[in-house]
Amino acid sequence: MDSKLLKKIKRESEKKNKDKNALPSTTLLFNGRYEVLFLIDIRNNSFIYKAFDAKDNKFVIIKEFFPIKFVTELFITRDSDTLDVIENSNKKEYYSKLVDEYLFNIDDEEFLYSSKQISLFKEHNTGYIVYRYNEWPSLQNIIDSGYEFTSEDIHYIYDELFKFINEVRVYKYLNTNNIYVKNSGLIFINNNIDNIYYNNELSLYTNYEQTFFSDEVKNNGHLSKKSDLFSMGAILREIILTLDENRNYEEAIKKVKSNKEIDKFIRNATLDDEIKEDDYAEKEIVENNGYRKLGFKPKHVLSVIAVSIVIGIGVLFTHSVYVDLNEEIPLGHVETVKDIEVENLVVNFGEKLKWNQTQKVNLNYVIIKNDSIEVEIPMYTGDRYVDLDEYKISKGKYDLFFRYKYLDSNKELKFKLVVK
Repeated sequence: MDSKLLKKIKRESEKKNKDKNALPSTTLLFNGRYEVLFLIDIRNNSFIYKAFDAKDNKFVIIKEFFPIKFVTELFITRDSDTLDVIENSNKKEYYSKLVDEYLFNIDDEEFLYSSKQISLFKEHNTGYIVYRYNEWPSLQNIIDSGYEFTSEDIHYIYDELFKFINEVRVYKYLNTNNIYVKNSGLIFINNNIDNIYYNNELSLYTNYEQTFFSDEVKNNGHLSKKSDLFSMGAILREIILTLDENRNYEEAIKKVKSNKEIDKFIRNATLDDEIKEDDYAEKEIVENNGYRKLGFKPKHVLSVIAVSIVIGIGVLFTHSVYVDLNEEIPLGHVETVKDIEVENLVVNFGEKLKWNQTQKVNLNYVIIKNDSIEVEIPMYTGDRYVDLDEYKISKGKYDLFFRYKYLDSNKELKFKLVVK
């Protein structure tokens, strides 16, 4: 897409929102360095402003912690004279803790793909995070602008999404609002910077954004790249629906040239009702770099996991797994892990074992063992992976233990690990 058109869409998408508790235009912050221009978005725990950086002579984005819609037990207002945030619930210590969490518990790896952070500071009895201004529009901005996507645009987005999902660990909350479009490619920005871990992460996203999330994301199921494949299918479907004035997918997909591959992927990834049973087999993704990855139909990952646990497999093996989709499987049988989430329990020999964990987990040891070997690996703050090759973990089946402290309690999680 043309660079000028993209920037025009971006400018027109910056709606000047209003909220009685937001900072007024021309407010100066950080000793006068930043001047608030206008409010551009309201998240569940933040006001987001476009501002001007007088020191570096450029636009920036400023996020102000203001949890009026996020922490229901607090009553937050703003003093109209001093602009200070006021906590009116006699929970000032708790509020102060929330501000610190907002500013200082952002994990560098967790937000690897977020906009570059410029500075953090406290002022007006709250916290501020300053980010580099992104001059490009989001995919949602482009959809909302009425832009007519071409077949070439759709095939390009399809290829870029595939490449991104294969290159990164589980993204989890991929949607049209955190994918930005520039003339030379897509930018993926993780909006999880609104996250405070001891609350429900999903509540930070609008109902519309949640339509791009798979069932296992919505229900705290076991996550993998398969979850992102669902999001990718839902995003492509949303773009294609813009091609028909009645938003009829069957009619819209006909307008995409060479649509067979994309149509098949969307149907497999999102499992439309009309999909035929013989299409439920696994889908193999083959990238040009030679890596081969498997994508089970993401919407039924919960069912696959539940069945594998019930029959004693314990993990998802990378050979074909078929599920009777008419069988009712109680959600309670699904393995759900909130403290620690392992990215993949079936790894290739020599790869790294990776996981995500909440901020309140203090991980002490990772233990990998079977009848032939037992390796106890000490963990340090920020560790999120184990190099299996370094510890000479050969091909085979293992018990995997995470020993950690959560708040004041010692805990242990056990998984089944397969190295192939």
